[in-house]
Amino acid sequence: MVGLNKISIVFLVGILFVSCQKHTGESNQITQFDSLILVIEDSTAINPEHSFKTIKMAESYVKDSDQFYQLYDNKIRYYFTVGEFDTIKPMSMILKVYGEKIKDINKSNIYLTSAYNSLGLYYMQNNILDTALINFQKSLSCVKKLREPLKMTDICINIADVYIRQSKYVDGIAFYRQALSISDSLKMKEESKFPIYFGLGQAYFMGLRNFELSDIYYKKAEKLFENRTLSEKFVYCNNRGNYYYYKEEFARALPWFLKAKALVTPTKIDYYINLCNANLGDIYYNLNLLDSAKYCLDASYKFFELSNNTTLLFYIATVKVNLAFKEKNLILAQKMLTKHPIYNGVEPEILGLRYKALQDFYTKANDYKNAFRYQSKYIQLNDSIRSVQVKNAIAEIDARYSQDTLLINKEYAIHSKNKELKELKTTNLFWIFLALCAILIAISVYLIYKRRRDLLQFKHLESISKIRLQNIRNRISPHFVFNVLNRQMSNEADKQKNAELIELVKLLRKSLEMTEHVAVALQDELDFVLSYIEIEKSGLGDLFKLDWQIDENLNVDEWQVPAMIIQIPVENAIKHALRNKEGEKLLHINVYKKADFLCIEVIDNGKGYYLNSKSNTSGTKTGLNVIYSTIQILNRNNQNKIKLNISNNKSVFNTGTHVEIIIPEKFNFDL
Repeated sequence: MVGLNKISIVFLVGILFVSCQKHTGESNQITQFDSLILVIEDSTAINPEHSFKTIKMAESYVKDSDQFYQLYDNKIRYYFTVGEFDTIKPMSMILKVYGEKIKDINKSNIYLTSAYNSLGLYYMQNNILDTALINFQKSLSCVKKLREPLKMTDICINIADVYIRQSKYVDGIAFYRQALSISDSLKMKEESKFPIYFGLGQAYFMGLRNFELSDIYYKKAEKLFENRTLSEKFVYCNNRGNYYYYKEEFARALPWFLKAKALVTPTKIDYYINLCNANLGDIYYNLNLLDSAKYCLDASYKFFELSNNTTLLFYIATVKVNLAFKEKNLILAQKMLTKHPIYNGVEPEILGLRYKALQDFYTKANDYKNAFRYQSKYIQLNDSIRSVQVKNAIAEIDARYSQDTLLINKEYAIHSKNKELKELKTTNLFWIFLALCAILIAISVYLIYKRRRDLLQFKHLESISKIRLQNIRNRISPHFVFNVLNRQMSNEADKQKNAELIELVKLLRKSLEMTEHVAVALQDELDFVLSYIEIEKSGLGDLFKLDWQIDENLNVDEWQVPAMIIQIPVENAIKHALRNKEGEKLLHINVYKKADFLCIEVIDNGKGYYLNSKSNTSGTKTGLNVIYSTIQILNRNNQNKIKLNISNNKSVFNTGTHVEIIIPEKFNFDL
């Protein structure tokens, strides 16, 4: 359902430009050719087949290059309307070349505006969004030279749609509002604002999940629904259905998707009919109407399989998997999962559906480990989506506040100027002074408020990061203490107990000191590790050997490392690899500098590191989780990242685990 929203945008964008693209004739007389052009432009969106027949008829009236390329321009829009997207690019390039070589600047900008716009639509349809944005911006630059605000409004909407496709919802909303501002300044009729209201309604629920504000704009667009073109009605119905789908009001979503399908069925354009079938299949599934769901999903899957539409096939296959679960058909579910695996670039919402389906599949297959793995991924993805939505909402409110403040100041300035004309010259200076003071005060108040708000937000984020890191650090101390104390209690008869307890107290004190800091000197970390190994030696026996190699040219007092970054791998090596090992027990610790990086290696000769195997020694993996979480938080503010590699050792002992930690020389440990 998610990807269908964005596909529908492309359809709308194409029609937006169709509805207003009119070439200015050089003569005031309306020739037969000009009349046919008007018929073509008016009927392309409503009745594309009639439009194409009219194009063929108009070809017999072509007398010069200008008329030929007017007709050529309309052919491009026809092919876009019927979904023959591959034809659009070469035709648009031909139109672009013609626009660049003709000497009439006005006509050149007319053709270039249309050519760049069509290329932008083509690249957006093929999800090449950066290139699409470049072409739309070129189209906007050309149309500004024409001074045709109506076309400028439509291209602003196109640019907004690209930003929405790129998940840059704040930028998208800003361009929609720019289009709305142009419309208001021109005092355009309310009917012309339908695509803007529709775009804002869609952007607010897609990116910000602000259903309340989205519903306001959708209702404004709905009041203008009856007088819209067929394509605009279709896209509105489809996305209004998506609105209720994301609110999980499936019964309210169903009539909108049915209405969308009823609109496009007479056109016999299979692409959009099966787009509706895919949506309906999902809705029927959620309403537990399984027979209807199966029919719609099978029909849409068969169509998009022929065109190898990866995005829609992945989405439909995911819904078919869920349907197979309800029908207890695990064989079909496994077939769909295998045939359409997860690939890079899947939209987050559809990826969430797939994670949920995989969780259900592995649960029914009694593979609880993988079921839990995909459940965790599903939860993590949802948390990430919600976090992005909150950030977008805050940024959009800030942008809207800035824009509204600017508009208020402009209105106030205009009001002041109008008042100046009506009053005496002596009072004019007073009002100008008063207006300037008011504007300066408003700007000062706004800047102070914004600065305070930014400072509070920065402190808030900094506090969150410190709390998260402190929480991570606090988890290792009990973990470490319990391990050592348990061993001490089990060896209570050991003659060396008092000496070890003294070392343990020193070690605990040092641990508490280190956990108060994000980073510590490399020397302190190495001293801590050595103290820990001394305590563990008695439990490892005489066959334990430590190979300790520290680069003599390395300044261990100046290098900073994350606290516990060496101790945790050493502890894991002793606990999981060496403690219960028979025979010689070898531990190799190597610290050296390579180029601008500090390299740390911890190698043991245990059984090795096997991520998915069950170890004889169970563990909570707290230590590894601490390292991964610490590195993730610290890397966030650094271009050069700390790297952690864990693999089976092949080079030193021919067996065991090899932990490699790489830290950039000028790493920033500030949160």
